[in-house]
Amino acid sequence: MKAPNWKTPVPHIIALATFLIVALIFCKPALEGKTLYQHDIVQYEGGSKDIANYAEKHGDAPLWTNGMFSGMPTYQIWMPANNVLPHYVNKILTLGLPQPFQFFFLACVLFYFLSQVARVNPYIGILGALAFGYSTYNPVIIAAGHVTKMWCIAYMPAVLASLMLIYRKKYILGTGLLALFTATQVGLNHLQISYYLFIILAFYTVACIVVWVRNKEYAHLGKSLGLAVVAAILGIMVNAITLTTTYEYSKETIRGGSLSLKDSASTKGTGLTKDYAFSYSYKPLEAFTIMFPRIFGGSDGIRETGDESKVGEAMGEIPPQLAQQLPNDILNRLNGLQSSYWGGLDGTSGPPYFGAIICFLFIVFCFMIKSETKWWILAATIFTFLISWGKYFSGFNDILFDILPFYNKFRAPSVSIVMLELLWPFAAIIALQHIITKREDPDTWKRLKQAGIATAVLFLIMFMAYLSLTYIDEPTKQFKTELASQPPQVSEPLINVINASAKDKKAVFMQDIFKGLAIIGIFYVILTLYVRRKINKASWVIGAGIFLLLVDLLPVGSTYMTKRANGEDAFTDADTEVRMGKADQQIIQDKSWYRVLNLAVSPFQDASTSYFHKSIGGYHAAKIGRYQDLVENKLYQEINLLSRDSTLGFGLNQSKYTGLNMLNTRYIIGSNPSVTSNEQPFVIVNRNALGPAWFVREVRFAPDLKSEMNGLNGLDASQVAIVPASEKSKVIVPAPDSSAKIEWISNDNNSTVYKTTANSPQFAVFSEVYYSAGWNAYVDGKKSDYVRTNYTLRGMSIPAGAHTIEFKFEPASVKSGRQITMIGQILVLLLLAAGVFLEIRKKQTIARN
Repeated sequence: MKAPNWKTPVPHIIALATFLIVALIFCKPALEGKTLYQHDIVQYEGGSKDIANYAEKHGDAPLWTNGMFSGMPTYQIWMPANNVLPHYVNKILTLGLPQPFQFFFLACVLFYFLSQVARVNPYIGILGALAFGYSTYNPVIIAAGHVTKMWCIAYMPAVLASLMLIYRKKYILGTGLLALFTATQVGLNHLQISYYLFIILAFYTVACIVVWVRNKEYAHLGKSLGLAVVAAILGIMVNAITLTTTYEYSKETIRGGSLSLKDSASTKGTGLTKDYAFSYSYKPLEAFTIMFPRIFGGSDGIRETGDESKVGEAMGEIPPQLAQQLPNDILNRLNGLQSSYWGGLDGTSGPPYFGAIICFLFIVFCFMIKSETKWWILAATIFTFLISWGKYFSGFNDILFDILPFYNKFRAPSVSIVMLELLWPFAAIIALQHIITKREDPDTWKRLKQAGIATAVLFLIMFMAYLSLTYIDEPTKQFKTELASQPPQVSEPLINVINASAKDKKAVFMQDIFKGLAIIGIFYVILTLYVRRKINKASWVIGAGIFLLLVDLLPVGSTYMTKRANGEDAFTDADTEVRMGKADQQIIQDKSWYRVLNLAVSPFQDASTSYFHKSIGGYHAAKIGRYQDLVENKLYQEINLLSRDSTLGFGLNQSKYTGLNMLNTRYIIGSNPSVTSNEQPFVIVNRNALGPAWFVREVRFAPDLKSEMNGLNGLDASQVAIVPASEKSKVIVPAPDSSAKIEWISNDNNSTVYKTTANSPQFAVFSEVYYSAGWNAYVDGKKSDYVRTNYTLRGMSIPAGAHTIEFKFEPASVKSGRQITMIGQILVLLLLAAGVFLEIRKKQTIARN
């Protein structure tokens, strides 16, 4: 094959045009004016609406939002930052394309950049870029609305490529680019993806160090590692505003290991529990969905067999009389069997399929490539498989969970498969490049035959798995056992549904085996003909590879992006904006300070309420830990009481609904059709909500967290407050004063103001979430102590007389982080400019000579 002319831009223009055209075709419904429904985006819009309103009014985002969970920092929702560099880099590289086009285009462009740094033929680079950009994990997460995750995945190859430039002695340019792309990747703020990227870079670096030491290139070793560290530090500096606040906040969240009721008052966790962290683990065989996407059913929301479903037929054969008598839980479990998915995850919208061509070329890579590149990628592959198994390979992963820094901050081990999403297409293009350029070498044909035999063995193993698997997961097995104990006239038609479900799953398993065999078989024949000189044009081989990849990969990814979990089209003619209902319209007439509990949705897994109201619920993975404790130990119990309480019209009883009343829950949105003549949400007005702040007559001291929480049971929070015993020195015993008064004046997110008058010292409880890392209290402008009260709220002793009380949110991490961020951005831009200048001058010198 003729070597490409690296100086001509034509191959790169073709590459960019290809990426743009494929993105437009793949996202064709968006071109027709349709909107992609993305669950997490809808939730984000609700959760960030309070922040957006503030930003529109003040010109800058607040540090605290009142919209969700009775108040929380905005750090992980809408960061009020000055790290504009990542934003503009992302804007430039996506050409200003709208979503979802930009995600696929960006991923392809940055992988193509990696391929060119690795000196791969541009057209082979196109193949790898398309594989990386359209691996089905990408459309799956885009459809779910995980946009920051997708952006961070897209920047992974750019970071790897920049590090390669340093290690290949392009020191200044590589350092500048590494700093820039590290800043952008980290700045897009999905730290779990950044963590996995660091693991990839670690494997690559170790492999390079081995080579340098073997070749005694100690000076290059020191310079390369030093510059890589400098670039990493600069990239982190650019994101100091994000990282410092995230680190500070993580200590108080369910992810950071906040104080838990399971621990003693002196014990503090440092991360997620293992059960929570290892949820969403792949079963060992399930990792092969990267090559056979539906061997475990594909998605839990799409019937993969379509109209040919056996389970649908079996459901239709249940006698109508029996169907009418079945309890709802049995019917729900039977309907759940129509889902094809039966793997180890708690649920999934689709598999992480890479394409049969890429998986085959990875096998070729393992046999054909002899350099250190094979060994570090193979080692990283094995490591990825092991951690993706999570709880199904607990011995290994428990050790990592305990000793690997920051590993216990992340859940869902299955996400680690993104490492292979980068490495396998990269390995594939290296293998194809080797075949194209080394076909004259007899060893190439030998290695290709070995790879073919290994692939055939893999298909044989999968066929044996096809014959031996039961296609029934553990919950379904238990369900089948329960049904077997029923009379035959009941059990037989229901067990037939389970058996039919297994047949459906078995059918799609075999379909994928045959499909993969056909695609790989065709490409193997093409490669053989090329290596045996029956085909002489390498462009035919590359073109065939791209064609087979697209006809294989795009339909699979399109299925999971264009279909929602309920089977409806994800692209709709309607917009996805949250619309105000009658209940919302009724509530917003009240202009005072209050909160809302919305039982028409799942209140603590839905942020749509926050679009219009200050909600006690919301949707966010990083809630304040103590608030989550209150939800699990108090609020859920009180919400369950509501459905059985016939006295709601008089307000929520103070001792039965301590949590809801002290959170100032004035309005409850319900949707119980037995209460109203239709199923439209209705509003209950809670006249006993305690308001923004109040004085109590008594303060009780609790020795530990459990005592604090238990003390809320039956507590009349309007009269009594519970404070940790450790804070006793900050509390003045309140003296009776019937004329004492506290008045809420304003709440501007970052500050709240109250006025008090009293003839004697009082203790005030403020219906605001306690968060010590930034909230400061001032009495008449003088900084004063306040204490955690009623487990979750704030409390404060107020001296006699008339006073102005103000809480200001002033986290030190924001001020210091902003300064470091600004310095980091300037240094990165200077370094990048120097790198480009030196590279241009070097080429000019070479041209003159």
